Amino acid sequence: MSDLFKPINNKNNYEYIVEQIQTMIVEEKLKVGDVLPPERQLSEAFGTSRASVREALKVLTAIGITESRQGEGTYIVNKLAPSATNALMLMFYLNKGTLNDILYLRRAIEIESGKIIIERNREEDFIILKDIMDQYFKENDFERRRELDKQFHTAIIKLSGNLFFIYLLDALHSLIIPFIDDMIDLTLITSSEQIIFNDHKDILNALLNKDKVAFARAIDMHIYVDETHSETLKAKFAHWSLQ
Repeated sequence: MSDLFKPINNKNNYEYIVEQIQTMIVEEKLKVGDVLPPERQLSEAFGTSRASVREALKVLTAIGITESRQGEGTYIVNKLAPSATNALMLMFYLNKGTLNDILYLRRAIEIESGKIIIERNREEDFIILKDIMDQYFKENDFERRRELDKQFHTAIIKLSGNLFFIYLLDALHSLIIPFIDDMIDLTLITSSEQIIFNDHKDILNALLNKDKVAFARAIDMHIYVDETHSETLKAKFAHWSLQ
């Protein structure tokens, strides 16, 4: 494998090693499960110091691309989600992200996910979603109903099968899930519980009827926050840096 790597001719620049390994993954010259050559061979192949190779591998491990296994070597892995989540979280807070930023993102992803489910028309998908909602409608315990609510909306996105929607959901999990909790609480403050039930019935029925327009409208209504609720939002969810 060492002959795959190109000499860098820069004894101390580990960044070029990182870039080259990333490029090889994109070009499918390296894939998950591949074992990189030992440090000495990498150093010779890249024409760099072993210290630069070690530094590059540390960076790649921190990103989630490589993993060192005692006695086995350094493997190519796919553990990018945690680092991506951290980066997105920092970007969100450093840029003073708001609840509306999350609202519009979630609404866009969920509407398109539902459309994919309807277009694909796979019966088992509708069975899964109906089963979750059947439990939701029968459940009397609020906390259990809250979990089923989140499970339903998460399932819509995951059942879409869209790689980027699913990855984005996983990467933003720590933002989206607290957001759903907050939206459930907000809806209970500003609306009756029956309205929430009706929202979910409309969403489910649109899916079962394979009506993309009705589904988009139902999601819009369910995740809509009226401007008249702005003071409630500011008071209850100040930690979202609402403007």
